[in-house]
Amino acid sequence: MNEQQAAEPVKCTYCGKPADPVVKREIHDRTRCQFSNRQVLRTRELPFCSKEHGSNYQMGCEG
Repeated sequence: MNEQQAAEPVKCTYCGKPADPVVKREIHDRTRCQFSNRQVLRTRELPFCSKEHGSNYQMGCEG
């Protein structure tokens, strides 16, 4: 089972295509805390196929 997971290509978060080479970008966005329902800032590191797609995804999170 681990061999199948290792063979799967990493997909770009923005376009869904296989990312080769993988570009990791830190994405900052807002979400709600599930316990207090307050807004909190969240930082995630997501895989993209290019820097441009990472920037576009960040701009989409900003609104």
